[in-house]
Amino acid sequence: YHKHEHSEYASHALIFLANNAYTHYNTNQEKEFYNLLNERLKRFPAFDQNCEIEHIINRISQKELALTFDNYIAPNDELKIKLYNSNCNGTTIDIIRLPDDIKGQNRYSFKKNEQPYIYQTIELSNDSIVPFSLNDTITVKISQPGYYTVVAYCNEQGPNLNNLNIIHCSELSALASNYNITDNRIWVINPKTGEPINNATIDIYSNFNSSKSNNTPDFSI
Repeated sequence: YHKHEHSEYASHALIFLANNAYTHYNTNQEKEFYNLLNERLKRFPAFDQNCEIEHIINRISQKELALTFDNYIAPNDELKIKLYNSNCNGTTIDIIRLPDDIKGQNRYSFKKNEQPYIYQTIELSNDSIVPFSLNDTITVKISQPGYYTVVAYCNEQGPNLNNLNIIHCSELSALASNYNITDNRIWVINPKTGEPINNATIDIYSNFNSSKSNNTPDFSI
């Protein structure tokens, strides 16, 4: 490419290189391709493949956030949130308290006109120049038992409140083991200390449907 960069047709080579390297970019390569491609647009505005160059530039500069966090914690524990940030200069993280009547679900979607209860909001900002990627770790103390979730969004885009991972904050945790068809064992423990909990009640369902509100356990122990 650099040997023939004086020609507008060298853009074909740059397009090929950028697409071929897409899944293997590191931050420095992203910046190099981003700057070279923008330079080609300015230098050769009539090139017939500029639409493809613009597509690659948009892909490299796309704003994206990704979260990881534990789904089970005990009250007064610190929830550790790991955030991958691609090209967002202003980011909001909302820790949301979910309704208490959730049963048998690992994900939650807010209904139309349902307002989330914000437990805590964290604002992050940076002055990095696109394209960039950053990794942050945030800790939040959850003091009350219940169901929670975490939503992160670029400030200019707004939150997505669908298909959210549920965080279970409880002093109880159940471990089940099926030794054989007639020997099923369940332990109820404190998730923080591992100590067994005496006199805990467990509802047993043979056919639980999380979309129904009137599920009835087969029996309780």
